[in-house]
Amino acid sequence: MYSSDRQEVTGLVCNKKVNISNERIQKIRKYILYLAGKGEIFPIELSKLVGQIEFVKAISKTKGKNLLEFAARVLKIDILTHLTPK
Repeated sequence: MYSSDRQEVTGLVCNKKVNISNERIQKIRKYILYLAGKGEIFPIELSKLVGQIEFVKAISKTKGKNLLEFAARVLKIDILTHLTPK
């Protein structure tokens, strides 16, 4: 494999440093927009979304933070406090 080629292992881009692919970020953003247009959001869907964002945040804190802010802005809820048990 050439050094200029995209080096991807288990869904993570590993050229100079480990990073999340832009396609994966776009997929999560599309899921957020899907949930926003849906109307009612079930807790399992929120759990899935938070899990995906936390995975991104574990690899890239800034991308994870940006996704979380985008989700909160689009869905108009504080996602993390919405998941805490009552």
